[in-house]
Amino acid sequence: FLNHIKRNDLAKRYRKSLNANMIYYEDIAPVMYIKLMMGYKYNSNDVKHIVMDEVQDYSPVEIRVLFKLFQDVSMTLLGDENQAINFYTGLSVLSEESIPDAFTVRLNRSYRSTKQITDFCNRLLGMETDYEYINREGKPPEILHASDIGNDIAIRIQLLKESGNSSIAVITRTARTANHLCSVLGNHEIKKIMPNDNKFMTGTVILPSYLAKG
Repeated sequence: FLNHIKRNDLAKRYRKSLNANMIYYEDIAPVMYIKLMMGYKYNSNDVKHIVMDEVQDYSPVEIRVLFKLFQDVSMTLLGDENQAINFYTGLSVLSEESIPDAFTVRLNRSYRSTKQITDFCNRLLGMETDYEYINREGKPPEILHASDIGNDIAIRIQLLKESGNSSIAVITRTARTANHLCSVLGNHEIKKIMPNDNKFMTGTVILPSYLAKG
């Protein structure tokens, strides 16, 4: 099939991975879907209901595999396209069109952040919202332009500590930036959180944005 659609590069890579007894992560769902369409059956009688979180980060073919495996099982799928991490493979829009046969319920009560933080993020996204807020007020977020980012962050961390904040996070766009800042801020007792870490850290931490969720 890959050769037929003139994607010889993908066909060559796929054959190479198969010969090494390996399937790349992004190829797993299509292979499962082909297997299901060729007649493979999965006994899901002991499964009554499925709850699936962060559904915006699953690809359309992964959703179809799930529906095919558990076609007689009811499901609750939870997600927010504005919190997507897998921009290239995930669902860009959560609706009846992107998830067939789904009944959509919009949750509009915000409890996670202060009203000021939520309003700030919505303005960045250009969104007009009618959220109901749990009564949590806070300081408005600031946008700062740094000439010496390491020194400026160190000063800001110290000010937060002096104000009584015991839990502080420096969140970067990438792991590379997190590693760089961690080395720059090495003498400020900052703990780095990376993909292989499996325990929660307290105090002042630095981590890439995709690990900040949850």
